[in-house]
Amino acid sequence: MFTVTCKGCQEYLSKPWFGKDEGGNGEDGHLHEPGDIMDGGMKKQDMIMVACKGSEKDHALVEKLLADGHNPNKPETDSGLTALSHSCYDGDLKMVQLLLKTGKANPEIKNNNGLTSLMLASHQGHHEVVDALLKSDANVNSTDQEGWTALMTAANNGHARTLQILLEHGADPNKSTGEERHTPLMVAAQNGHAAVVKVLLDHNTNPELEDMEGITALMRSSHEGHCAVVEELLVKDVQLESVNKEGMTALMWAAYEGHENVCVALVRKGAKYDTKDSYGDDAMALAEQQGFGEMMTRIVEQNAPAK
Repeated sequence: MFTVTCKGCQEYLSKPWFGKDEGGNGEDGHLHEPGDIMDGGMKKQDMIMVACKGSEKDHALVEKLLADGHNPNKPETDSGLTALSHSCYDGDLKMVQLLLKTGKANPEIKNNNGLTSLMLASHQGHHEVVDALLKSDANVNSTDQEGWTALMTAANNGHARTLQILLEHGADPNKSTGEERHTPLMVAAQNGHAAVVKVLLDHNTNPELEDMEGITALMRSSHEGHCAVVEELLVKDVQLESVNKEGMTALMWAAYEGHENVCVALVRKGAKYDTKDSYGDDAMALAEQQGFGEMMTRIVEQNAPAK
């Protein structure tokens, strides 16, 4: 259990009032609101918040505080987190259900970084908490200050089960961030989350979308050498010859970085190895520049479809 420094607060559980005299003052002689923990007369933190945090959470106290009309939506000043958002980040399903069932806890309150409770739970991959929030009508497509949704953060961190639940509740798989125009598929592809990529592709995600630099999910995964992701994309017959603003294809990226398995997969699928970028270099030339010329020559000789 946690320790409180106000005598009136310490006696909360044994009395129907919160340590106030008839004038509304606490027994320490200072005016304070129900739920506030006092330290030397200074307001510190709401009791519901304290009971929701730390290793020893007090579900019974939170239930009593809520029943007595205490406000669960007071945010921490330094973080903007509420009792609900703390519990969602921690993955405390019991506490989340307790806060939601009263209808008082607001899941749409954003912290100081613009993150809702749903985004925080999705970031951590707490899929049961995500499901509870969505069943309480949390906004599945709400965005933070940079235009990221809960689906984006789940995709970025490789949480396939969480992603599945979000999609089943109407998350938009093609919703992109602001100016950069990143999509869930792009961030999952870049980070090598093949299982997430598969789920997204199975839910009508458009793999041909480009970010502000003209880069697609296939280019990102090829650049990073994530062959399992590349193969998932190739199953969907994505465009092999899409180019970014510098005229580079997915094969050029893979060749430049020396990702042999990715180059093999792309060449076997029919990617052109003699297409030139904006500087006049093709995949063979880019590989040669980085010391992968022999590798690329061998790949083309052994895997290129007959013309």
